[in-house]
Amino acid sequence: TITWDGGTIGTRQSGHIHNLEDALFDVQTTARLTRWDGDEMTFLNEGTFRKSTTEGVFHFTQGIFDNQGKIEIQAGNLSLDRPVVLDGEVEATGGDLILQMGGSLGGPFRMGESQELLFATGGYVLAEGFSYPDSALFRVDNASVRVLDAVELQNVSLARGSLGGPGTISITDTLEWTSGTLLGEDSLVSR
Repeated sequence: TITWDGGTIGTRQSGHIHNLEDALFDVQTTARLTRWDGDEMTFLNEGTFRKSTTEGVFHFTQGIFDNQGKIEIQAGNLSLDRPVVLDGEVEATGGDLILQMGGSLGGPFRMGESQELLFATGGYVLAEGFSYPDSALFRVDNASVRVLDAVELQNVSLARGSLGGPGTISITDTLEWTSGTLLGEDSLVSR
């Protein structure tokens, strides 16, 4: 178990962080995980990466965040400001997940009723295996989200971005569409 409760963690010369299966990397700070010099780092999570105990936003600002395990957001928000691979589970019961630089999402999401998944900038692919809970807001704001398989969403907000297929998007409750583009033929089903 690693408990990080303050100070900056940085890597040099292509340093990487590998959180092994059954391990816990517990973030209890709003400090930054960064790279001081060298090539971009990779944070490979095969265990549990947890954001806990502090309000505010924790920013992952360098390299690729590759989640093959589980991300837990128990307090505050988690902002992944670099490319992501989110094939593992994401559980956000106490804060939001903010995505900033593009990537792929192929795992299940479990979100609290008042939480949201925000695609803030970048291009994203929702791959086979992606699932999203009924009540949480799925918000696309100045990003591009491409759905490869069928996905069901209850509450969607689309502003200054794009959302589309080739996969089918079923919206079961509300689409708040203030600007942006829906893409693809026969890719949107409203119930």
